[in-house]
Amino acid sequence: MAALGAACISIPIIIHLLSRRQRPPIEWAAMQFIIEAWRNQRRRLRLQNLLLLLVRCLIPLLLGFALAQPILNSSTLLGTSNTINHIIIDNSLVSGYTDESGTSPLESNIGSAKEIIQASDDDDVFNIIPLVAVETPNQNPTGDRETLWNRLDRIESMQHPADVERVLRDISSETTLDSDRGHNIYLLTEFRRGTVRIDNSIQDIEFNPARTTLRHTSPTSIPIDIVRVIDAEPVRRITLRGGGIESLVSQCVVRLERDGSRPPSSTTTIRAINQSGGETERIVTWDDGQREMVVDMVLPVSPDELTISPIVISTGPFPSQNFHTTVEVEESLRVIILDRDQVDDENRSSGSDPGTWMERALLPTRDIPIDVRRIDPVSLSLTDLLDTDAIFLLRPDLVENKTWSDISLFLEEGGTVMITPPRNREVHDWIGSMNEAFDLQWTYQSDTVLHEEGVKMNYVDTTDSILDVIAPELPSLTEPVRVTKIVDVDPGLQGTILIEDETGRPVLVSESSRGMGVLLVLTTAMDLDWTSLPAKPLMVPLVQECLRGGIQRGLARRTLTLGDDDWRDQTDRSNGDLTHSDGSFIAIDDPESTIDKSGFWSHRTGVGNDTRVIAVNTDPQSGDMDIQSAESIEQWLGGTGEWTILEEEEEEESGGNELIWFLLVMLAFLLVIESVLGRLFSPPDEMEPIRIGPNQNQ
Repeated sequence: MAALGAACISIPIIIHLLSRRQRPPIEWAAMQFIIEAWRNQRRRLRLQNLLLLLVRCLIPLLLGFALAQPILNSSTLLGTSNTINHIIIDNSLVSGYTDESGTSPLESNIGSAKEIIQASDDDDVFNIIPLVAVETPNQNPTGDRETLWNRLDRIESMQHPADVERVLRDISSETTLDSDRGHNIYLLTEFRRGTVRIDNSIQDIEFNPARTTLRHTSPTSIPIDIVRVIDAEPVRRITLRGGGIESLVSQCVVRLERDGSRPPSSTTTIRAINQSGGETERIVTWDDGQREMVVDMVLPVSPDELTISPIVISTGPFPSQNFHTTVEVEESLRVIILDRDQVDDENRSSGSDPGTWMERALLPTRDIPIDVRRIDPVSLSLTDLLDTDAIFLLRPDLVENKTWSDISLFLEEGGTVMITPPRNREVHDWIGSMNEAFDLQWTYQSDTVLHEEGVKMNYVDTTDSILDVIAPELPSLTEPVRVTKIVDVDPGLQGTILIEDETGRPVLVSESSRGMGVLLVLTTAMDLDWTSLPAKPLMVPLVQECLRGGIQRGLARRTLTLGDDDWRDQTDRSNGDLTHSDGSFIAIDDPESTIDKSGFWSHRTGVGNDTRVIAVNTDPQSGDMDIQSAESIEQWLGGTGEWTILEEEEEEESGGNELIWFLLVMLAFLLVIESVLGRLFSPPDEMEPIRIGPNQNQ
């Protein structure tokens, strides 16, 4: 239409040129007076003709643009066949929250995407990109509307954390490689904190403004009041039936966080539910504006049942309001002491050998449900490790390579291993075998270090220690203990020093970065010639906490967060599938498979084919419902390019109708002007007759 209007400009020009064609001159007497008069008015007539010609040329031009305006609003002068549209749809955890109207942000995002597609030309090409995709989508851009609709309808809200920066980086790389086409990018999200963490700036992404148009929806201003469960840590993850510690075992520390513009004072009910239907609850009170709270509550653990007890701590139905954990109920703990019995050993007969000291610390009274077995290190088999919770290795110098391999497998499967040096060795080459078996790089001195006068022990206050339960008493308990002999070991960054002597040498080191279990190394032997520890009050609580704290740490490794890349470390030696409590499953041996939702997943272990339960939770940050200002979002996105808000742009485009009316008004005005000028500049139709001679009445 616009081109046709422009072409119609030629019509008045042609008429004008035709009207100027030359005629053969006819000379007659009075002609010289007419020519003289015409010469006097030629400049004025030429200006009138040009002005009239200009008005007549503008009339078809404005008419063409007025009729073409709706088409120009929805396309470009260069067409759309050389442009690809990338629509990023927020399907992160917060997009699945359903408000009182029953509509979720994800449904709104999909609706906005459909509106964008419907308003486009038939030959426009689109790339639909979910913000959270557990599996890499293999979808080519297409303009087929049915295919696009199917892709949009298949998008579901995911519980994995969103990574807007990664998605934008991928599209930026694609636009750089595909430099022959233009790119329109639409980011459809509410920009809640669970989706976009603006405190982490976007690095090294910049779109080419000459080839890329950036648009996003406006950030939501609607607050949502919700109480999320950030973390829940049982004081003990294993309870012993008849152990007399059920009240301690069933306690759990729960951390809550509240979202909203300014949350008012209110109450929240926390429920803990096990799969058998048992339930406990606690009601907590929030102060006005309070956002965080740490409380403790009792978990519904029944010591009458020997089982793994999956428990959900909940403040509501939304995934971020639920935390999954497990507590194991056992008849007893099963411990193996690897030591060699020597009949002629005087210490053995007197009860002061390392094995007897360790057994007394594990069983200070006979009513404690701990099953202790003493096995010679050279006699240990993989079968002995089935259903074993911990190994206390007192003679590492006697362990053969095959046994080291079995212990390493036991450690990877979540067991606890405590190693002490042999009392009758002054050279400790076994540390090299330990390093090789457990893939450690600890440095050590082979010879025993002697402190003739004895040195004191000092507790090292570290975060996340397996001795946290007795940490307040440790300074006083370590005070009377003296160390005379010690093995000099330096774990570097591969271990945590829990206790050291006053010279700075480690006495007790823990290492849990490899596999699921916990390795503990006590660098002094359980012998009174090495240390006074066996005869001091510290002995029993220290050994008990090494046992229980190690098991606690191993079981804690069975709680994962969605998005963790190391979830396969827990299933590398497992068989079959990983099965969710709702019946869905994934193949463990499939490298493309991944855990895609929170809840309880079970699998068969590689040792003894026991069933292990893994508790999986959402990332606490991914459920944050707090809103963010438009200014902060613009600043966060500003480094990538010039973004415009989609809703404002639509309003500007809808203003095209106003432009049509403006063009039509101008067209009507030009038509009036043309009529007036045409009559004004044209000669009169009738001329007054000219009388010649003295008698004017003739």
